Amino acid sequence: MAVPAKSARIYRAFDSFMAQAGRGASRSAHTRLVAEAGKAARAFAAGAGEAAALAEVLDSTWTAYLGLVWVETVTRAGVLTAESLGAAADAGVFDRAARLYLDRNARTRGAGIAETSRKAIQKSMDDGREANETPAEIGRRILDDAEAAAVWRGATIGSTESHAAGNFGALTGAVQTLRGWLKVWTAPRAAGVTCDQHKSTHGQRRPLRDTFAVVNDYEPDEPAEAMNYPGDGEHGARASNVINCRCTMEFRRLQQ
Repeated sequence: MAVPAKSARIYRAFDSFMAQAGRGASRSAHTRLVAEAGKAARAFAAGAGEAAALAEVLDSTWTAYLGLVWVETVTRAGVLTAESLGAAADAGVFDRAARLYLDRNARTRGAGIAETSRKAIQKSMDDGREANETPAEIGRRILDDAEAAAVWRGATIGSTESHAAGNFGALTGAVQTLRGWLKVWTAPRAAGVTCDQHKSTHGQRRPLRDTFAVVNDYEPDEPAEAMNYPGDGEHGARASNVINCRCTMEFRRLQQ
């Protein structure tokens, strides 16, 4: 579905903000990944043992990260969307919506990120022991492995969370207009950016409060899943339908 010239202008500011939000969220995630690995590496190198090293990875680090990303991104995306659809926007509405979302989801999402870090650190320690390395050498391995992985993990975490938050904000903004809109699941608008797993979902239209039926083209044997917006995991969507999805939404009048 081609984006009309008028729509392209409307969504340009939104897309620009989302690109900026993704970069910022990715840098912040990268910093946290390296920092937590550094603490784990120092604990192990000092002879505190595996349990102490793993204990340096805190769920609360990632819960706090999600709070920063979601509140800012939801609020800005919501305001941009409401204003682009011709309605006055109250930033407080989106701030509250973001915080309610976080109350429901931040602990679970944060714990998932932290658990992935623990598994990676455990693997580094296992590999070091298998290579008969000293505690200091294993500590160095923990940090080296984490720094290498932080490049792609930081980008994945930042992109996934900022993208989901932006789409949540956009949907909230459309609802706040109190006007008749359909939401349209839309492939990324930026040149050269694709979301191959959701090509068959592209163009699907739903009333704002209804869910999309999302098919993952890489998992043809799996059933369609209910999602309110690209990146939505509150209805139990598989991680493969959420992580690294770069789809977005457009809004059309009900009569269109």
